Amino acid sequence: MKVVSGFLALGAIFFIGALPENSDAYKILGVFPTMSKSHYILGSAIMRELAERGNEVTVLTPFQLNKVFMDNILDLEATNLFGKFMGLYHLGLMITNHTLTHPKVQELLKSKPKFDVVVVEIFVNEAMLGFGHHFNAPVVGMSTFGANNWINDMVGTPSPLSYNPHFQLEFTENMSFTQRLQNLFVNIMDFGIMKFWYHPAQKAIYEAVFPEESRLDFEKVLKKSVSVALLNSHFSTSYPRPYVPNMIEIGGAQINRKQKALPTEIQSVLDSATEGAVYFSMGSNIKSTRLPVEKRNAILKTFAKFPKVKFLWKWEDTELPGKPSNVYIQKWWPQDDVLGHPNIKCFITHGGILGTSEANYHGVPVIGIPVFGDQDLNMARATNMGYGLTVKYKNLTEEALTWALTEMLNNKKYKMTARVIASRYRDQPMTPLDTATFWIEYVARHNGARFLRSPAQNLSFMSYHLLDVYLFLIFSFVVIVWLLKFMFCRSKSTEKDQHKGKSVDQKKKKK
Repeated sequence: MKVVSGFLALGAIFFIGALPENSDAYKILGVFPTMSKSHYILGSAIMRELAERGNEVTVLTPFQLNKVFMDNILDLEATNLFGKFMGLYHLGLMITNHTLTHPKVQELLKSKPKFDVVVVEIFVNEAMLGFGHHFNAPVVGMSTFGANNWINDMVGTPSPLSYNPHFQLEFTENMSFTQRLQNLFVNIMDFGIMKFWYHPAQKAIYEAVFPEESRLDFEKVLKKSVSVALLNSHFSTSYPRPYVPNMIEIGGAQINRKQKALPTEIQSVLDSATEGAVYFSMGSNIKSTRLPVEKRNAILKTFAKFPKVKFLWKWEDTELPGKPSNVYIQKWWPQDDVLGHPNIKCFITHGGILGTSEANYHGVPVIGIPVFGDQDLNMARATNMGYGLTVKYKNLTEEALTWALTEMLNNKKYKMTARVIASRYRDQPMTPLDTATFWIEYVARHNGARFLRSPAQNLSFMSYHLLDVYLFLIFSFVVIVWLLKFMFCRSKSTEKDQHKGKSVDQKKKKK
């Protein structure tokens, strides 16, 4: 099947389509507004597969936002939790407003084409759920880093705080008392920010962009828009947790199940790495060229200490001052295929979910340098499961990185654990990509599959948490105690009156 693609507007909307060969083909809108290329990699893999299956696919993605936020992203590592929350939500509001007010998006809204299903990346962009009701189409939500507070609330899945840490915390599911206490406070703080500032701001954008006749109450938009939630996670690399039936794990959907041939130059470098090779990338958001000079030099000095090991570094420039001969730089490497080469011994990463999932699939242990978002959490899991080591960005020195590399390259337990996890990760009844496309088409086939939705979405906060029942029981208990006390006091009073009456009668008889 021939797939045709063409840009309608640079960085705004493009079409990936194929002429339908049967009546089961659907018209699908994909909305992936995040400026991060790594976020889009997952969405684009799913959209292209849907097009290959004969569906007509339109994708909305504003890549031109790349320069707005990324320059200062390394500064987030030193920011406190409140600052990280505010920075993330400000980013989300900026992306949401920029995307929905883009001329081509406005043109799309006004033309109101028919779509059978809308796939929306859920990443601080709740106003974009409005695409569903506007186009009278069901919504499939996609979380690029697994279950979190945003998408959990959209489908009503339970998330006990006793073993589900907030994604901004570097805790595992096995939390101590103090960690559970901190997890509670952080979730309360996040809830307060969202409830009283962030959601009202998203609501204002939603009401300003979507016409009144195609709007719902914003609370209904949040709770009743998503038919199915696709999660970029898998229990084999995380931990078992409760999901409602319309939460589906598709972790690793972007991974090539059939490894592609590497470019000749890269293949030659890796084939000649008889003592092993290490791949180093800080992802698509964090530019290595933005690293402070002292940290860059610490990394180079560390790599120079391992002259027999070849280092492949994602470096966003053609020159790297002080580069040792065993270091190879490129602005972009075919990461998935590089990690699949048998000579790769270790992956130095920022701890993003896409990179760690690709390392999991290929059985490659990781050294993480987390900076923001879910990266601390991902690396905490990697360390806890035994296939990773963490070097804090603020502690990134020659000594710390040398220790981590020496430990990783010389201790076979990390590689052995990574291979065990890879065998679990690969052992699935369907590929994650097939799973994702199946459920998107399933929602289209069954007109939104409303029967999958949890009844929890019809309940208020008080009803869901049984607060009204608890209040009733407390009130009833207080009333019963009061009545018993009243009856007891009344009985005592009656007894006293009777006793007093008897005393008076006895005195009269004596007289």
